[in-house]
Amino acid sequence: MPYLRFSVILPSSNFVRRARFRKPLLVGLGATLLLGAASARAQAPAAQAPAEATLLFHLAQEAQRRGEILPAAQWLAAAVGLDPGAALPRLEWASVLLQIGDPEAAARALAPLGAWWEGRPAGEDELGARYARLQGSVAVRRGDDDQAILWYERAAARAPYDLGLRAQLIGRYRARDDDERSLIHLQAAAGLMPGNAELRVEIGRALLDLDRGSEAEAAFMEAARLDPRLERAWDGLGQARSRGGDLPGAEEAYRRGLQVAPASAALYEHLGDALLGGGRTESALQAYERAAALAPNEPRLAEKVDRLRAAQPR
Repeated sequence: MPYLRFSVILPSSNFVRRARFRKPLLVGLGATLLLGAASARAQAPAAQAPAEATLLFHLAQEAQRRGEILPAAQWLAAAVGLDPGAALPRLEWASVLLQIGDPEAAARALAPLGAWWEGRPAGEDELGARYARLQGSVAVRRGDDDQAILWYERAAARAPYDLGLRAQLIGRYRARDDDERSLIHLQAAAGLMPGNAELRVEIGRALLDLDRGSEAEAAFMEAARLDPRLERAWDGLGQARSRGGDLPGAEEAYRRGLQVAPASAALYEHLGDALLGGGRTESALQAYERAAALAPNEPRLAEKVDRLRAAQPR
């Protein structure tokens, strides 16, 4: 059976010495983990249990850094057995169990923290946010999207600066076509990244879907200001203006976009739409032909070209 070697720092009365630990690499969890925890609890006096648990917790962290997940789970199970009321080892244990792919075991690990969670005050709270996020991850693995969103929202309330949580919620709300809720988290993320043009584009798209054209136009204009070479910013600005009836303004936006992305079939197509909407059929046909040449496998563009050619006077 292969062995793992751990190097840890142990305090003594006069110096800090290094100790080497050897422990067989376990390939199973379940009863083995429970037996490991029970054995550690039985061998350590009650007064020493928290200190022993701390040592095991740090051993688990070292194992995780080395990518040794199963030994980390073993150390954490033992740490929790020695100090069952400590939140951090339980949270770490649940996280490792999720990595292993056992959400039900993770849920059982988190269960004793329910009262701890309920008693925590509102506001920023790193440990509380981690608990809620882990509950959300358990719900995802169980296929319970409603519970996942509920817990990720709770986590975001405790960790408002966590962009990963914002991304989780944006993705889940988009999957539900819930533009209002995804917009909330897009705007929160944009507030954390004021120089990010892509986020302003995503906000503009969400606002367009909600028929909030003037706000969408402002978001796309801000994106274009932040990154004038961003094709999607100019394309979104043109679409926002087109929907608002400002066809000259839309044309201007599309042409600005084509200055930085001259091979964009989408910009040529949308320019053609704006020109056609303004009654400029010949110019629209030229834009559509250019779009079709750039994207020859797009049937929609070929249909637009054929339709306008057929409408031309003989």
